[in-house]
Amino acid sequence: MAEGLGMGEAFARQLSMKMGGFTAMMTDYNVVESVLLCCSVLVALSGIVFENVHEDSPYAKERKGLTYMAIGIVSFSLIYIIMVMCFEINR
Repeated sequence: MAEGLGMGEAFARQLSMKMGGFTAMMTDYNVVESVLLCCSVLVALSGIVFENVHEDSPYAKERKGLTYMAIGIVSFSLIYIIMVMCFEINR
């Protein structure tokens, strides 16, 4: 039974080491900047498409899908920046 506990502790230690590397990579300022820059470019491109597609056009369904995609990108970027801020505060 003690061996099983030792394996669990070793696994937990190994997992925390891997997560430490993951959080170090995700909180790297270059990675944060490139993720947020990619999100902002995609939102800007979807805004350009919004300007060109009108409600009565045959592409109304695609516009609705693009709207949900833009909402998803903005939501992802907000969650990502909050996660990065929490990792930085807990460091």
